[in-house]
Amino acid sequence: QVQIRVADSRLVGAEMQLFDAYGKLIATTTLESTTAQVDVSHLANGIYLVRINAAEGIVTKRFVKR
Repeated sequence: QVQIRVADSRLVGAEMQLFDAYGKLIATTTLESTTAQVDVSHLANGIYLVRINAAEGIVTKRFVKR
């Protein structure tokens, strides 16, 4: 599992997307709170991107699954 935490409560309700290293969209969900758990057990080892799309802007972060 990967834990996603956002510091700004205005991001609750924003769309969160998960992409692989090639830019392929893997999953889309909505942030229900300032902390979200993402199950990555089904994903192959590698680099992934999490993008949060909100009215205030877009935030993209990278993580590595080993």
